[in-house]
Amino acid sequence: MERTETVEAVRGDSPDGGFVRNSIFLISIEVFAKFLGLILFLLMARVLGAEDIGLYESSLALAGIFVLAVDFGFDRLVQRDVGRDMTLLYSRYREINVIKLLFSIVSLLVIWVIVLLQGEPQSPLVMMIALFALIMSFSTFNNALFRGIGRPEYEVAVRLVFSLLNLGLGVLALYSGWGLLGVVSMQLISIGISIAAAFLIIEGVSHKIGYSYRWNALPRHVRHAAPFAALLVVLFFGNQVNIVMLAAMAERVDVGYFAAPRRLFDSLTLIPVAAVGSFLPVMSRLYCTSLGRFTRTLRFTLKYMFVISAPLVVGTILVARPLTLFLFKEQFEPSASALQLLMLALVFSFWNTTATALLIARNRESILIWLFAAGAAVHIVGNLVLIPLFSFNGAALAVAVTQAVQFLIFYFATFRRYASSRKFAWMIAGPALCTALMAVAVYFVLPLGMWPAILVGVIIYPAALLITRSVDAGDLRSLKRILRVRAEIRPTSAEK
Repeated sequence: MERTETVEAVRGDSPDGGFVRNSIFLISIEVFAKFLGLILFLLMARVLGAEDIGLYESSLALAGIFVLAVDFGFDRLVQRDVGRDMTLLYSRYREINVIKLLFSIVSLLVIWVIVLLQGEPQSPLVMMIALFALIMSFSTFNNALFRGIGRPEYEVAVRLVFSLLNLGLGVLALYSGWGLLGVVSMQLISIGISIAAAFLIIEGVSHKIGYSYRWNALPRHVRHAAPFAALLVVLFFGNQVNIVMLAAMAERVDVGYFAAPRRLFDSLTLIPVAAVGSFLPVMSRLYCTSLGRFTRTLRFTLKYMFVISAPLVVGTILVARPLTLFLFKEQFEPSASALQLLMLALVFSFWNTTATALLIARNRESILIWLFAAGAAVHIVGNLVLIPLFSFNGAALAVAVTQAVQFLIFYFATFRRYASSRKFAWMIAGPALCTALMAVAVYFVLPLGMWPAILVGVIIYPAALLITRSVDAGDLRSLKRILRVRAEIRPTSAEK
């Protein structure tokens, strides 16, 4: 057989532009893919209704438990290993895919047994949804390989293929009356084509040399990925287990009522993730060169996470009902209260994302798993207590409580060192006042309709920031300093 050895030319990064170019590629495709996925979900909710959405989301959540075994941290492992030595591309691709395939077969068998024991009347459809979730794991693994060799444009191409096919074929299925079965069938076709495209790219960018499977390497890959797998498990139980628990303790339609606003909430959390793409390399550099600038940059970032998230929280809470009716139609009206509760978590989610990047910048990754484990414990207990009391609203409230508690943990573990509680309160006081002024204006205009209220909020809030000088020239200078430091950053030797 033949082995593929990827030469340095595959990467195509210039020392000056590759890092920034890669970041732009990855952030852009992440936002675009999520946007297309959200459009399809909104259409599914409007056409299929809460019951089918509940079946779809609960099936994905059940499969998500087993996706943990199939993922097993291999994505991060290959990003690290292939990023250091690109000649490992083909061997890692073939060997780890064998492991993932074996894990997927076992997972499907276990899911099938669970579905049979539950007496699920739509068991074939549930198994198709589970199969889709497991195959998606292979797609994310391919993307990790593309990141490892520093060619994000390949990831962009593959994800575009899937996202456009998924939306186009999904819409065809919905409006042809094929129902949820048709949508899931089209998703399987879309992900299959994107997997094939990734395979062709990996074959095409490689140079062949002799290669044979090293079966004895498979256990080693599992062992090396185990620490990453542990982090995945903690993150799952800290963020995604609520739908599994809701499906077990409530009606399927309640899962649909929760899943709809949860998709909106998840889309908004992309904002801090994108921002951290610029924040992390800057903070990593400043932590080693200037503690004073490190502290000022952190405070600036914390303040502007609040500046961005506060109006989203308050504005969405005020217009939750008309927004829910506009997006999902009348059958999802109960979801409005869940949306309001989820939005309470958004500010804390923005800050928690910043805290994660801060700890990585300080080389304190080792404590992250323990902090996330504490959050996961709060999340599980919160769901166990609140879902029996408030059903889908309880699941939403558990998210808000978890994010708030996790923020307190992060604050005392890391933020307090750089911003005292008094300093922290002073940083957000001005934007909080501006948000309150916006809320009053939106509240009085809302009887005229959702869109006039949103327009007034969009005008009042930035105007209030400028008038009260909550955003001033000093903030703009801080932003310029961050961009200047970022422009100075060059790829490390492992990235060249």
